Amino acid sequence: MPDYNLGIFQPSFSYGDDTGKVKGSDTSVEHANYEKRRASGVQGVIFACIVASEFTGMTSKEVEEETDLPHQTVSSTLRNLELDGYVPDEWPKSYGRIVKLKEKRNNQHAYVTSYAAKHTNTRFLAQPTPRRTSWKGKYMELIHELNDLAADMRGEAPEDGWVGNRDDFYWHHKLMRILRERR
Repeated sequence: MPDYNLGIFQPSFSYGDDTGKVKGSDTSVEHANYEKRRASGVQGVIFACIVASEFTGMTSKEVEEETDLPHQTVSSTLRNLELDGYVPDEWPKSYGRIVKLKEKRNNQHAYVTSYAAKHTNTRFLAQPTPRRTSWKGKYMELIHELNDLAADMRGEAPEDGWVGNRDDFYWHHKLMRILRERR
């Protein structure tokens, strides 16, 4: 297996400037540090494959076969490179470092560089799959909205400037809307 600790390529990370780890787990921290050290080389090799494929792109499986890297490594790198620099509200003017093609080969999307994507008709390009919101994130959003509702009920944060008692139906309706939107 080639040495991927080249350190030349600026890697893309999903967790800020990190690979992600479990808090309080020394083995998770050690492994994250190991992955971070080798990320530049691994991602550089994968990116080089995509660059070499020019406008035809490469699928995850094709990159795996070319590099002998495991599926999880290739798949997560493609995702990180796809999201690095991508701004959802600015599509199709905003791309990540690589862009997914709508075309599938063997049930997998092919990826091209952002340069190739800028010279390709957008009808052939696919936006990244939206990030999933973690259960913790959804929970924190719900808590935030319920706290806002409670403050509104106390008259601390009236949305419409009205302070005073509202009937039970109003509060029930507002609570049901919050819960319905969080399903």
